[in-house]
Amino acid sequence: MAKIVDLSVLVQEPLIFTLPNKEEFRIPGEVNTDFVLKMYKQQEELQKADGFEAQLKGLQSIVLTILQLDKSKNINLKYIQENLCDIRFLRVIMEEMMKHINEIQNDENL
Repeated sequence: MAKIVDLSVLVQEPLIFTLPNKEEFRIPGEVNTDFVLKMYKQQEELQKADGFEAQLKGLQSIVLTILQLDKSKNINLKYIQENLCDIRFLRVIMEEMMKHINEIQNDENL
């Protein structure tokens, strides 16, 4: 009898962000390693950013990277600047995405 390893049990539930304009972004329950490395690199660059404007641009770039995981949407930096102009929204999206990544990495099914 064959041994079956069902990798589908490792797939987490998606993370859904509902923006103030009621548009939803569905982030997959699985993210690839390249994305995680990119997120860590962007966060490191954000911490080194000098001044509020540089930090804001870095945070907007991180949020763009996150929301672009929803392949059903085609967004750019202008969309982020127009629809997420409150820094609190940007921070929450980044923080929740990092929690999502940590949940994936610390999955009890592993």
